[in-house]
Amino acid sequence: MKKLLAIILTFLCFITLTACREDDKMDDKEPVKIASLSGTWREIMDEKTYNWFEITIEDDVLTIYYCSPPLFAPNRNQIWSGSYNDPQEPFSELTFDSKQIDGLEIRTFNFANEVLTVEKLPSEADYEFVPTIRCKKLETETN
Repeated sequence: MKKLLAIILTFLCFITLTACREDDKMDDKEPVKIASLSGTWREIMDEKTYNWFEITIEDDVLTIYYCSPPLFAPNRNQIWSGSYNDPQEPFSELTFDSKQIDGLEIRTFNFANEVLTVEKLPSEADYEFVPTIRCKKLETETN
């Protein structure tokens, strides 16, 4: 009986160690490369957040919106608009500058780990207490 129990425990330990090794291999995967950031990006929020930021990238224009849930209609206010050009080759990480369309301001955006980030301007800091806008791309609808 003791030998059977020892064999079972040894087997369980082996399975547990093998499972850990598989997880380690998954962490070593190369990041997915994408060709474009075009689309709509929504701020990563916790459940208590009432308002959010959205970033849209379309036709070489990057626009930041401040959004709130609809009372009677959705509320989406444009707070910044600037230039954007897709890189020539697919990428998994990207840092780029965007020049404001109606002004001289330049903002630096970062893309890594499927998250698009930009530091808030002083005028945007009033909206929330978080200094950075962090967005995940919204899934596109397929018909």
